[in-house]
Amino acid sequence: MVKKILFVMLLVIPTVLFAQNTERGSSAFNRPRGYMGQVVVGGGIGADFTDISLSVINGFRFSPQFAIGLGVGLGTSICKHDISSTNSRFYHYVPVFLHLRSDFLDRRVSPFVALNFGSITESRSGPMTSKVYTDVFSEIILGCSFNVGQRHRMSVGLSGKIAIERNLGLSVGFSW
Repeated sequence: MVKKILFVMLLVIPTVLFAQNTERGSSAFNRPRGYMGQVVVGGGIGADFTDISLSVINGFRFSPQFAIGLGVGLGTSICKHDISSTNSRFYHYVPVFLHLRSDFLDRRVSPFVALNFGSITESRSGPMTSKVYTDVFSEIILGCSFNVGQRHRMSVGLSGKIAIERNLGLSVGFSW
């Protein structure tokens, strides 16, 4: 896993370093202020499970360096063994969260950090029982964002999530 993280960092860091063009126009951050919508697809690996999720975030970008929004997601986790209380290998979850984001540079390509804080509701169902859990949700995403056309941005990042379980993952986002 460490080799994979280092490989992704080796791809992202040179892209950011060579994108330090000071000209305006096509090299500038294309959505510096206003409404921000984002769809994020993520996946992660934890100690005993693998998960995949989809989140939608709506918010406001005050500057390239700061944006705030509210997000909601839907995810599924697949456990490597039966969950003891339900005899099931699958569970589904819904996070609702506050999204804080900073793209460090006012450039076409920029490193970013995003923080998500909120609540997560998880449903585990098996052949005989069904249980619902609620817990605190937090996630940090470190990555790189870049312009796609005149009005959109893409983001690719490494994420660390702490909720009912902990995991490391990869997220890909599309902003408008």
